[in-house]
Amino acid sequence: MFNKINCFRSGRTIKNRMHYKMLVIDGDEIILGGRNIEDTYYERAQKNYNDRDVYISGTTAQVATEYYLDLWEAKHLTKFKVAKPKIKRKKKHAKYLKKLADATLIIDNAKQTYLEKKTMFSYAQWISKTLEVDSIELAHDEVRSVKNSRVGTTKKLYEVLRNAKHTVIIDSPYLIMTRELKNIFKSLIKRDVSIRILTNSLKSTDGLFPAAGYLNQRRKIAKMGIDLYEYNSDDSFHSKSFVIDNEIAIIGSFNLDPRSENLNTETLAIIEDDKVASRLTESMNETLDLAYKIDNRGRPVGFTKRLPGVNLKKKIITRLLQIFITPWARGLL
Repeated sequence: MFNKINCFRSGRTIKNRMHYKMLVIDGDEIILGGRNIEDTYYERAQKNYNDRDVYISGTTAQVATEYYLDLWEAKHLTKFKVAKPKIKRKKKHAKYLKKLADATLIIDNAKQTYLEKKTMFSYAQWISKTLEVDSIELAHDEVRSVKNSRVGTTKKLYEVLRNAKHTVIIDSPYLIMTRELKNIFKSLIKRDVSIRILTNSLKSTDGLFPAAGYLNQRRKIAKMGIDLYEYNSDDSFHSKSFVIDNEIAIIGSFNLDPRSENLNTETLAIIEDDKVASRLTESMNETLDLAYKIDNRGRPVGFTKRLPGVNLKKKIITRLLQIFITPWARGLL
């Protein structure tokens, strides 16, 4: 457990959190991106997440393994205790046995489904579609309980953004401009670098707190000269991706918000390859087909309402958060 809650260090243990999403296999392969291990990220729920990961094999996976092992041994990580069930009453015992039998059946069915799908899936054919690239950097934060934004993912990502020459396209489910990020974008726009950002609409978002923070800035972001789009679907948008100058592709767990900048530990795969950048751009453009643009007045193009598809209850709650919470909790959203 990362940063177990401690009353004597409440600020550190409540605010700072682990936000990595990283799967390393045998030290040779790695999958990282935005997905957590939960039904909603694998199209197993009523409302799912539109997300993106990147698969990498080679030395980057070895770097990820070393980093993971350093993290595993860190002092701010706590081992879980295995609780032994104490069952005194026979009725309770029968109830637990029934639950165990139900769980076993679910696992057996899932295993059978997996085996059936496995015969349909050709790993060799899938691997043949991957691209060989010269440069991949795994950006990560230091192994510590409190993030240092002057190093690690924040520093690296913002450096890449500052050095953009022509175009920047971004997918970020949460979008709350910090002062530093705003200054970066202003500088880019001044140099005629075009910027496009896709984020969640209030209809699709899974978080009302960050949505309230974003809506307070929506008009200002559009007026800056950024091409701003909102995801318009019953599912939620959760992808974190960047393409710089059609040459650099970045996929990871970093959101454009104060939490990722200053509090959350993150990982990013930074791939300098125009073929990968082109493939990622295609994927991001496909997602854009499910979105609408925000005009300079902060309104959705093609709609009469400011918040299309949102029920009254959600509007009222979000508006209250905009007025009473977000002005005081900007750095925590």
